[in-house]
This record gives sequence, C-alpha cells and structure tokens, in this order.
Amino acid sequence: MGLFRTAELDPALADVLATSHRRARRALAKGQDGVHKAVRPGERIVAVTVDDLECLWTIVVTEDRLLTMTRGGEILVRETPIAEVPGAAVEHGKHYSVLVLDRMSLRLHFENRSEAEALAKRINQLIVAHRPRTIPALHPDLYATLLSRAGVPETTVNRSRLAERTAVVLGAQAVAMTAQFGDPEAFAEFTHLFAKVAPGREQQRADDMISWLWEWHPLTHQTLTRQLATWQDGLLQPDSFLTAAAGGEIPPWSDGPADDTETWRVVYRRNQRT
Repeated sequence: MGLFRTAELDPALADVLATSHRRARRALAKGQDGVHKAVRPGERIVAVTVDDLECLWTIVVTEDRLLTMTRGGEILVRETPIAEVPGAAVEHGKHYSVLVLDRMSLRLHFENRSEAEALAKRINQLIVAHRPRTIPALHPDLYATLLSRAGVPETTVNRSRLAERTAVVLGAQAVAMTAQFGDPEAFAEFTHLFAKVAPGREQQRADDMISWLWEWHPLTHQTLTRQLATWQDGLLQPDSFLTAAAGGEIPPWSDGPADDTETWRVVYRRNQRT
C-alpha cells in the first residue's frame, strides 16, 4: 500500500468526462473540488475534459456556460456564456487531435480523434440551441427592398431571378465551408436538400440554406452574416447584374432546370483540406 492515496473521481464527473485518457482523469480527480465550486447550484455539467498532452487546461461545459480552468479544474480562469462561444472545431495531427475553441486562444489535445469530434459536436449543439438565427429572412421583404433600391421593377420574374442568383452564390459558399470543416456528411446532406430547386420553394431556397447552415455549425454564423452583407452591398454597385437591369428584367442564371450537384462537387474538392 502506498503512502499517498490516489484521489477518486466523483462518479458524476466521470459520467461526463469527454476523454478516456488516464492521466487526464487523474488530473481531474485532483482538481475536482475546484470544478464543483465553480458550478452554480442547480447548474448541470454537460461535459468536462482535461488536455491529454500536458493536463494543464480543463474545460467544463454546462448547459449555459463554458468554464476555462487549469490544473484539472483547481483554478477558474474564465467563464463564457455558451451563446458567446464562437464555436468548436477539431484539427488532426499525427499523434493528437486538437479541439480548438475559436477566438478563445484555447487548444486541447486528445489522443482519441473520435472523442475530440464528439465533444466539439456537443459544444456546437449547445451554442446553436442558445443562439437562434439572427439573419433576417431574405424573402420577401429584403428582395423587394433590393429591387426597389436598384430601380428594378418588382415583378414575379425579377423576384425569382434575384432569389435564384442569391441561392447560387450562397450554395457555393456553403459547400466550400463543408469542405473546409472536413465534413463530407454535411456536404452530402446539403447537396441532397438543395442542389435541385424544390418545387414551390424557389424564392425561399436561400433562406432554407441559411437556416440549415445556422443549425449545422455555429462557426458559420459570423461568416454568413458578413458574406450576406457583402453580397447585398455588391448588388447595389453600378456594375452589378441587379443595377444593370434597372427599369427592365434581370437575366436568368441558367436556361435549364437547376441542378448544382456536379458544380458543387467541384467546389467541394477544391476546398478540401490537405
């Protein structure tokens, strides 16, 4: 029997521990009193993990907050409302996968790739649940406003063609994001849902894409907001297709039925991470 007893990890924390690394588990067992003190009465812990490489950084994810701690949870460094966490992503190396919390200067190593990805997914689900879509609907009011400001008659044809071109641009950007995040399943789902125009949803197609992207990954939120603002500004510039149609009719994007499957496959391959 040794002189020093090994601290036993609280079963409640063991149940939500996101890593199977034994060294990380031991570090959390030593620092668990600090974790319990940092959590508010009645606040439920969703996940907790300790960096597998050095066991320095610890994060505690509750339903409402993300706590950044050190020494297995002994010291609370920062608490962030979950809605204010930009998002989680995973980078893969030769020996470790790294959970990256965007713009929080925090990187946690995992020996097990699937554990890193599962925790990132859980964090992102919580963020989306706390951060509903803030991008206003494009159809019908925004399209009508853009047509009016550009001096283009607000006809059914012009509204449909503006919506079509918006969806073409947004779709290509969305596919590029699925490639950059290394998510072929997301690409397949997005393509299945949106590569062909759904009857009766022609003018809502871009809005449907935005809603899907918003729920898929929180790191799209700022990108979508910025890109749509840039798109709208560009439409009102003197050399845009919209202002060129002032007083007349917006030209169609294509003459045949829309099916972007092959185009999007090319976009996906070009944007895949090496």
